[in-house]
Amino acid sequence: MRRNRTALILMAAILAMVTVAPLLSDNAEAAPSATDVAGVTFSLSPNSQGTSDIYAGKSIDIYVHMTNETVSLLGTGGIRYVEFVGDSFEEKGHIDTPDHGGGPIMLGFGPDDKSYTLHLVMTADRYLGSMNGVVIELNFVAYDPADTVTPAERCTLTKTIDIHSGRASENQFNKVMGMFHNPLPPPFDTALYAAALTLLIWLAISLAVTYILLPNVIMPFLIRDSKNERDALKKKIQKPMFFMLLLYGITVCFAVLGAGEYVVSTVEMVAWIIYIVFGAWIFLKLLAAALDMRDRRNAEDMDQDMPDDSLTPLLLMLGKIIIGMVAVGAMLSVLGFDMMIIATGAGVIGLAISFGAQSTLAQFFSGFTLLVNRPFRPGDMIRLDDGTDTLKVLNVGFMMTTFRNWANSEIFTMPNQKVVSSTIVNITAESLSYRIIILVRVPYGTDVTLAKKLALEAMTEHPRILQDGSEEIPKVRFEDFSESSVTIRVSGFVDDFDDHRTIAGEIRDGIYAKYLDNNVTIAIPKMDVYVRKPSGEESELDL
Repeated sequence: MRRNRTALILMAAILAMVTVAPLLSDNAEAAPSATDVAGVTFSLSPNSQGTSDIYAGKSIDIYVHMTNETVSLLGTGGIRYVEFVGDSFEEKGHIDTPDHGGGPIMLGFGPDDKSYTLHLVMTADRYLGSMNGVVIELNFVAYDPADTVTPAERCTLTKTIDIHSGRASENQFNKVMGMFHNPLPPPFDTALYAAALTLLIWLAISLAVTYILLPNVIMPFLIRDSKNERDALKKKIQKPMFFMLLLYGITVCFAVLGAGEYVVSTVEMVAWIIYIVFGAWIFLKLLAAALDMRDRRNAEDMDQDMPDDSLTPLLLMLGKIIIGMVAVGAMLSVLGFDMMIIATGAGVIGLAISFGAQSTLAQFFSGFTLLVNRPFRPGDMIRLDDGTDTLKVLNVGFMMTTFRNWANSEIFTMPNQKVVSSTIVNITAESLSYRIIILVRVPYGTDVTLAKKLALEAMTEHPRILQDGSEEIPKVRFEDFSESSVTIRVSGFVDDFDDHRTIAGEIRDGIYAKYLDNNVTIAIPKMDVYVRKPSGEESELDL
């Protein structure tokens, strides 16, 4: 019996030691990142524990869970206030609490308010270099608001992060081109000589690309037909491209020299702004060259001496606006501005402008319609809304179109919106030639065949009448019977609409002269009037 009791007591002692020993041991591991201060337990949430990766200029989320542990078995307890009072990340970035406006956090003792999860956003400075195993301290205080004697107790949680920098230069230090080990013998195996060698290599690359590859490979691929066009475009973009390539090489040299992250980042920022400015300038030159090439090729296709470049200013202006907006947006992005906010603001401003300038915008888009659809071009003769006035187009602008009244040389402008809404008759759309029609009346009894022959001769003998097959040849026909004459119609095309009335007058002179030489009379209105006398006799009066 004693042996059994002894065995039981021994087993109970061993069991107690196994149960209590871990609690009393100094080497026992506590729960990860958990701390009890003033009755409040602080811990990092499971997804925030361990080592996190953060990139320079970027952010990560950290969640801290806190619980009021003063709740008694009876469901009562004390209210606790908790405050986030600082961190050790100030030199490397900053930590914000976007979901909490500030001030103490109250933890009650009920099931709904005894716990709270604080959201922290850790943002690394954009100029940081790469660092591993950085320990960040997160400092909190907790206190009983009813206890005015006991000071607030401090709690510190630790968070380990690995910082990665896209601009870090340690991997490029003393490496040729920032990639290859320095092959120079001592004493030239230093970063200074590696940077000098890198600069020489980039100088050679810049010269090779801009003075060998650009004129012999790139330009012939882009422009295959005209050597003159290739040479003109090459001169415009050759030097800017050279300096852009060399500038990139200079930025690499700073990293090879081991310059600080702030210096490397600043140099890269300045370089990017220069790239954007030069890139926008090059695109504008390419656009202008492309439009000029388009105009000249259209002129060649239409057999015109001068290219029609009326649409070019509009396209060039739109290109400048688009390229300028993209360039400004890119520079603001490089400087760290939020492009979403800028785009939203630009949209609101554009909407306000569109409401406030509806008439102006209507005129502008009407001008755009005229320049794109091309119902007429400068130099064309047109009529609007079936009007009798013939108008010569002088200039088609974005807002107004300038005309000259062909009859009396009055120059006037018309809003493009009114021009677009009119019916447009283009008299000289295809060519400057124009048909003239001359009507000649001869008395009854005249040799009509002779009259037709003489009228046609006068028409064909004029040097400005087209008879080369480009237009219909002159024709004559018996047109009509009238009360006191027969009408002969002779027609033909003159070479220039602008002179058609002068030419028609000269042909009438020729017809009249031929009729006089051949005793053909021009009819004049004639009317027979009979007067009845009272006696009933009639007499004829020739009026």
